[in-house]
Amino acid sequence: MIHLDHAAIAVDNLFEGYMDFRRQTGLEVMVGGYYTHGNGVANVLIPTNDSTFLEIESVIQFNAPDPSPIFSNVGPTKWVGWCLRVDTLEELEEVAARIGGEVSSATSTYVRYNGELHPPQPSTRIPNAWELGHPSYYLMDMEHHVGNVKLNHKRTPAGFRWFEIGGTEKQAQEMLGVHPDELNIRCNGKEWRGLWAVSVATEDGADIEIRYDYE
Repeated sequence: MIHLDHAAIAVDNLFEGYMDFRRQTGLEVMVGGYYTHGNGVANVLIPTNDSTFLEIESVIQFNAPDPSPIFSNVGPTKWVGWCLRVDTLEELEEVAARIGGEVSSATSTYVRYNGELHPPQPSTRIPNAWELGHPSYYLMDMEHHVGNVKLNHKRTPAGFRWFEIGGTEKQAQEMLGVHPDELNIRCNGKEWRGLWAVSVATEDGADIEIRYDYE
C-alpha cells in the first residue's frame, strides 16, 4: 500500500526559512542534519505525526563540489520534492519496475544532528524525479520514523489531510499507478505537475495549508 510520507521545502536561508515557517504555521522544528555527498545541503525537520513529516532544506556550503541543480538560485520559498512510502520491499520493487527506476539502499550519506549516520532507507525514483515533479518512493524504518517524534507544537498536527499536485487526475493516475483519491491527492489541472500545496490536519480541527505557487 502507498502512503503520503513527507515533502521538502527549499529556502534561500535555512535559519530565516524555518523561523518564518514556525511563525506562519505554529508547527515546531527540530534540527535535521546534512548530506555528505558534495551537494552542500542541510535540513531541519517538522514531525507532523501519523508517520508523516515536512523538511526545510537549503544550501549551507556554497563552494560544494557537486551542487544540486534543484537548489541553484532557489529564490522564493518553494516545494522542491515529495515522497511516498510503501509497506514492503516487494511493493517497492514493483514501483521501481513500473516507473523505470531501481531500488537503492541510499542515494547519499546523511549525518544527523547528533553526529550519527542515518541508516540508509531502500528507495526508488525515476531519474530527475523531483525536477519533473514526480515523487520518490521509500520503505521507511517505521520504528524510528521521524514523523512520530513529539514536539511542543503550538498547534498539534495529526498527519497530512491532502497533497495538491498539478496536472489532471488521469495524468496523476498514470504517474502514481493508483487513483489520486486513494492517496488523498488533489489535482489542480495546472501545467506544472509537481507539488503545489500540503494540508496538515490538526487536533483543533483547523487544518494548516502550506502553499507555494509557481505562477
